[in-house]
Amino acid sequence: MLVAVLTAGYAQAQFHAGMKLGLNSATMYGDHVPVLFDDAKIEGRIGFLGGLVGELELGRHFAVQPGVLFAQQGYMSVAKDGDNEREADYLLNYLHVPLNMLAKLNIGKRGNIFFQIGPYAGYALSGKVKLEAREDGKTVETQKGSVYFKGHDGDTMKRFDYGIGTGLGFQAGGVQFDMELRWGLQSLSNTAGIDMKNGAFAINLSYFLGK
Repeated sequence: MLVAVLTAGYAQAQFHAGMKLGLNSATMYGDHVPVLFDDAKIEGRIGFLGGLVGELELGRHFAVQPGVLFAQQGYMSVAKDGDNEREADYLLNYLHVPLNMLAKLNIGKRGNIFFQIGPYAGYALSGKVKLEAREDGKTVETQKGSVYFKGHDGDTMKRFDYGIGTGLGFQAGGVQFDMELRWGLQSLSNTAGIDMKNGAFAINLSYFLGK
């Protein structure tokens, strides 16, 4: 009897490898996020998301999806005064490792909608900042620099990040579409009194082989 139960469970636990592509609308939240300019506002920036994912099916209604992804995050700070505008664009390139748990509601023979939730870990690969001033819609000044991480002289940010994500999606065979929100739980600043955490809304398309 026990052998039969274990054999049935093993048969239902199937793993499929795949790829994921998506777009991040990233931002920073927290107290005293650096904005560089007086009266500037924090705005989101659009970035690319992509990499490898897998799905371990645990029966018809549950699954686990790990991944190794490249994700562009960061934020923008924008100050406007009439037709004059100053903008700081922070681009942060991360290696993301999410681990999402899925609960599925089957629709038809091969389709389902699902809710997902799970932690992620992130490692900052590089960072850049671009400062731009515009007058009457024309760029009059541009400056570019790097974001330095802990261990570098003049460092401003921590490399490691972690947080939690949640979202909704739809699967049909090997194709998956999902929307997710991610909240960073790690304050990234190395400066006392500055609290800044990653946040993002993502739209993703995945394809799993063999489903």
